[in-house]
Amino acid sequence: VQECQGLRGDGVVGVRLTMGPFIGGGIEVQAIGTAVRADADVRPPWPFTSDISGQDFAKLLLAGWLPAALVMGTAVLIRHDDYTTAWQSGSWNNTEIPGITQLVTDARERARTTLRRDAARFGANHVVLRDLGMWVFHQQCRSGREGHDHVAESLALGTAIVPLQHGHARDVPRPLPMLRLNAK
Repeated sequence: VQECQGLRGDGVVGVRLTMGPFIGGGIEVQAIGTAVRADADVRPPWPFTSDISGQDFAKLLLAGWLPAALVMGTAVLIRHDDYTTAWQSGSWNNTEIPGITQLVTDARERARTTLRRDAARFGANHVVLRDLGMWVFHQQCRSGREGHDHVAESLALGTAIVPLQHGHARDVPRPLPMLRLNAK
């Protein structure tokens, strides 16, 4: 966003997030995208961020929507294996394990809830969802009791969108002009 502001841009499209190891056991997160600027007098109050492509950005504008921000929802839930879950997990039969199913369902719902809250911070009620990930694994119980804990991690990532407030899709010039952001 700071680099976009330095270029007098209105937002960033095509943001891609990458993570990798960093010195001393840390994690480096990079966000790389393309700054864009409107060819009009109407400007957003602050630069938006979006993981949608430039082509999808143009389609979104033509449909009367504007990206507000790149948003994320997360949830991490842990469930201790009770006797029933441990017994069902050890079965040779293909069977649903209701406790783990509920854990996954709850983690996914909490990720959606935090995604909605994050979108609301930017005045948005809608999100173009890029990814909804779910990871489930088990670990030795940390409470000192026998058995395992099942862990469900869910991550929802997307672009919060708001309706255009100044005009409609017919006010967007066709074809969408391409502008340089530097003076060269």
